[in-house]
Amino acid sequence: MNMKEKFTQGDSPFLSFQEVRLYAHNFCKERNWEQFHLPTSLVLALAGECGEVCEIFQWKGQLEADYQALVKETLVGSCLSIEKILDQKDIVHIGEEIADVFIYTTRLCDVCGIDVAFTVQSLLSVNTTPTFQRKYSIEDKWNSIDFHGVENSEVCNYRNYLSHRNLALLLQEQVGIVTSIFAKYSEVLSASKLSGWQDSDVSNISLSLAKILLLLISMTNMTNLSIGQVIRDKFHKNELKYPAHLVKGSSAKYTAYKTGAKTTQNFYDSKHLHWVGSIIVVCMVSFILGSKIAK
Repeated sequence: MNMKEKFTQGDSPFLSFQEVRLYAHNFCKERNWEQFHLPTSLVLALAGECGEVCEIFQWKGQLEADYQALVKETLVGSCLSIEKILDQKDIVHIGEEIADVFIYTTRLCDVCGIDVAFTVQSLLSVNTTPTFQRKYSIEDKWNSIDFHGVENSEVCNYRNYLSHRNLALLLQEQVGIVTSIFAKYSEVLSASKLSGWQDSDVSNISLSLAKILLLLISMTNMTNLSIGQVIRDKFHKNELKYPAHLVKGSSAKYTAYKTGAKTTQNFYDSKHLHWVGSIIVVCMVSFILGSKIAK
């Protein structure tokens, strides 16, 4: 069983940044979407998805007080009973939007030739200056750090943050840094793995993208979710929403394919009815003529 089969069948969650990177790469390649995944395009998509995370919490003004009260009554080292302050619909929605941002961030790093797992590892290391590493080919694997180690790190401890709203603001802050740095360069210079960029800007981008992933993992911890599981679930939904044979070479939203399929079906249904009607008319005419001849 290959990786694609394994994760779409739901056998297990993703375990590492490298696994998500490889799956996203193959998912896009199978649909001929690489032509659309320019660095600037992915940054804009990332900003849009981050906005959807914020939208979940924008009118939940009581959330910080409720969250802080819940943290106080939770033993250190225990999971939060988040369902006390968020309904199940919100929890599922949070997981889906986190997965979208995570996937776009990972995809952006891959397209830009950035080993974001390496930067994540450096951020988790005590007394180590955060740094970056370039990986230009999909065959050149990222750092092997896995999700389990990151989820259980002090950096991603849910007690470090005031609430989901606080995390959403921090997420927007890092996305803002990414967009502001990209805005300094033309799309020509941003293409080809950021080859036209200064090293200092590549380093800063790597740092912000790694922080985005850590904030997302912190939010899954806060929501009592598993980052590997929500990403696996999202990819499974995307496989169903974007079948390769229907979407190959197109950047249209999935609703366009549904409409197209429905229109095609209606065409065949109407054509079928047309032929049935014609046969009925012919039979009726033949019956009437035959009756007259018999008389």
